[in-house]
Amino acid sequence: MATTPLRLGICLLVASSLGAADASATVFSRDGWGWWIDHGGAGARGRGGTGAAVSGYGASGAVNPAGLAGIDVSYGFVSYVGEIAHVSGGDDEYTQRQDYLPEFGGVIVLPQGVRAGILLKTQTDASFERVEPLGGEAGAGDRHITKGSGGWNRIQASFAGPALDGRLHWGVSLGPTFGTVKEDHHYDLAPGNGSDVRQKIEGRLRPAWSASVGAIAHATPRLRAGAAYGLPGSATLIQEVQVIEGSTSSHSTRGEQETPAHWTVGLWGLAHPRLSISADYGEVLWSQAETRPGAGVPAETPYENATRWGVGVEWQSPLVEGQAARWIWRAGYSESTSYVRSVLGEKITERAASLGARARAAKGRAAIDLSLELGERGDQESLGIDERFARFTIGVGYSSAEREY
Repeated sequence: MATTPLRLGICLLVASSLGAADASATVFSRDGWGWWIDHGGAGARGRGGTGAAVSGYGASGAVNPAGLAGIDVSYGFVSYVGEIAHVSGGDDEYTQRQDYLPEFGGVIVLPQGVRAGILLKTQTDASFERVEPLGGEAGAGDRHITKGSGGWNRIQASFAGPALDGRLHWGVSLGPTFGTVKEDHHYDLAPGNGSDVRQKIEGRLRPAWSASVGAIAHATPRLRAGAAYGLPGSATLIQEVQVIEGSTSSHSTRGEQETPAHWTVGLWGLAHPRLSISADYGEVLWSQAETRPGAGVPAETPYENATRWGVGVEWQSPLVEGQAARWIWRAGYSESTSYVRSVLGEKITERAASLGARARAAKGRAAIDLSLELGERGDQESLGIDERFARFTIGVGYSSAEREY
């Protein structure tokens, strides 16, 4: 899960966690901790985010580090993720946001079947704007308007080892995430409901470490099963709250949040020599992660367990004599639930269909990966608001030697 995601949630971290505000007040999914779970790059995203049992160049070390074991030539890459979302509901016709996430990395093939990978993700000054109804009869017409920007960085090192008994590959990954956030909050109250409140918040996320382990079993040459487990950890946010207007006073806060364990299992199979099918299911165990606002005692987290499943297909086109490139085509579908509820107390579901392609030069070492995801979060009938989004990824890679595809 996570992508991932790719939820770019450090921007909204202050508003949705560590006692800054009630988590139920957050609308949708870049809320707070969405960055903690990664759904991979263009290859995995084009297959509906699947990758638990995928090995080789379509693998994602972020989903299952054991997938790097299938890579036979060292390579490096740079990719770019963007999202445009359109929110509608109630009197607010729409709110549009854009988030961008550059990624850099590579994999080195070492002796004795060892693979070492490095991944750097960085989001710098990604701006956002969000409008939320505060709800309730006493607060009818009240709105919470948030504008802000933030940036975060993740460094992830992955290692995959030689196969055990020739059939079982294993891998581990470890790395920190750190960042900053700046927000302007305006609690716009309807006439008769009180005075407006305006705040400026600056927050700093101390390095939060994450680690995961994974394995892929080759049951037959045409069937693989994979599993990955992310260990729980902790994160600390220090924030300065400056009150511009309102009855409250400026203050500093410090909060600690346990980051959740998460797991994913998946299958990969060849339905045809050129057609593969993959399927994943996973869960993020937020309900087990305690929160410690300020210097207080640990308390149960307001979050709920989040689930995600996806299916995908991948077709390798034949290499035709004289053709400049060989193509791989991908398609997929995924559904996931958020770890927070909507302002109306309803569970939020995200659904997305994806398409992707990979083109590798027939006589060269360069390749390009593309993916497009079209989806929706929530629905107006049960939540009073929905969000339609388009997420795209483009990546360019270069190998140390020529390959067949």
